[in-house]
Amino acid sequence: MTEIDEMDKLLEELRVMKGANNSATEEELAETMMEGRLEVKPKYTPKSVVQTPKPINKVIEKKVLKPKQSRIGDDYIIPIKKRYLMDDKFRELLKDNLMLYLFLRVNIIRDKVNYTPIDIHKKYYEKGFLAMSFPEEYLANKLGRSRNFIRKQLQELHDNEIIRKELVYIGHNRRQYIYILGTHQFINGIKSERYYLDDILEE
Repeated sequence: MTEIDEMDKLLEELRVMKGANNSATEEELAETMMEGRLEVKPKYTPKSVVQTPKPINKVIEKKVLKPKQSRIGDDYIIPIKKRYLMDDKFRELLKDNLMLYLFLRVNIIRDKVNYTPIDIHKKYYEKGFLAMSFPEEYLANKLGRSRNFIRKQLQELHDNEIIRKELVYIGHNRRQYIYILGTHQFINGIKSERYYLDDILEE
């Protein structure tokens, strides 16, 4: 802003401050200003606003993550031979249902549990069978598939003799499948497990 512009702005403020004397000439206003008879005050003096932070009364609680309670067998490792993975027959048999088969396999019941309506440990494992059981709806939710898809894939695994299905009744008009994936036995005091899939791939 130039000196002329500053003077024009000042003269305009003087006219406003004089109120009724708005008809005065610029020379009269300037003379009044020079004589110090008119105190120039700004029309509005903004107050400095200092925002004081409000005290935070809410105590932020840190979430303590509780370790997930593990079940028997959660750390079980699925042993699959390398030559199976390289076998075209293996890939053809399980191209659509590998995740389902692995899910069944990691949930084989080898110990006494209380989350199944059937005592699989007593009726199957103690008799030498590697078995498990979940409702089709539960398998569908876990694997993100429809119930019809799971039912079809379970039947395909059964037809290819990779698993065996046994229908058992668990109550009035209630039934559920037991899925058997292989057998186990003790040889010289060492437990050995054999899966039906092994028999198919090593024919």
